[in-house]
Amino acid sequence: MCIALLDNKDDSLLLIHNRDEYKHRKALTLNKNHYNNNNNINNKQVLFHGLDIESKGSWFAFDSKQMKFAALTNIRCKKTIESAISKEYRTRGKIVTELLLSGINSTALEKIINERNDYKPFNLIYGDKNQQYIYNSIDNKIIEIHNNSQVY
Repeated sequence: MCIALLDNKDDSLLLIHNRDEYKHRKALTLNKNHYNNNNNINNKQVLFHGLDIESKGSWFAFDSKQMKFAALTNIRCKKTIESAISKEYRTRGKIVTELLLSGINSTALEKIINERNDYKPFNLIYGDKNQQYIYNSIDNKIIEIHNNSQVY
């Protein structure tokens, strides 16, 4: 199970996150990745993230220019195990990079919410130093995380 620890006390932010779901799949460690923003080669966006080689997705990404992050944890439940046998899901790993490339705007969040059933269940933790949120795809709710430590 993936675990994320978020501590946002005392005007600082600490996020510790592991990749645990598909350890047998090869992955690249945290790297600097360049993306063309709006198909404009002169308008590159840089994200730092690891990369699952097979799915081409990530479990965590950070935009150092906008100082925003997005992280995923999987949710294991009976529904996930039963439906995984009969349904093919999209990779959740694209969610974090797509969200950050959008600047974490409401359109991108709406798209994730509307397409949540295309993915296995997940928690999406995102924000910046001042505001952090968690979206649970089963409950279909976005909750603001207040000053404290949380494990997801």
